[in-house]
Amino acid sequence: VMPDTLGVSIAELPLGTTGRVVRVGEQQAGRLRYLADLGLVPGALLQIIASAPFEGPVSVLVDGLVHALDRRLARTIFVESGSTP
Repeated sequence: VMPDTLGVSIAELPLGTTGRVVRVGEQQAGRLRYLADLGLVPGALLQIIASAPFEGPVSVLVDGLVHALDRRLARTIFVESGSTP
């Protein structure tokens, strides 16, 4: 695997960052289906629009919709930051 395809977890990104999903590290089928239903699949463009303190949720904008994600789940979604939507 090329190092630049590993990406950065969306849980670590600052507000306003845009990026393209490069991989999803979640293994549980139900959670993968949930993320797919939200449009959070490899190749998807997103923007971090909120990040609650103290392990709170991370909110992302994907395909014009805002989704709040549990921080643990957000840690499994990796993006290449700087991609423009």
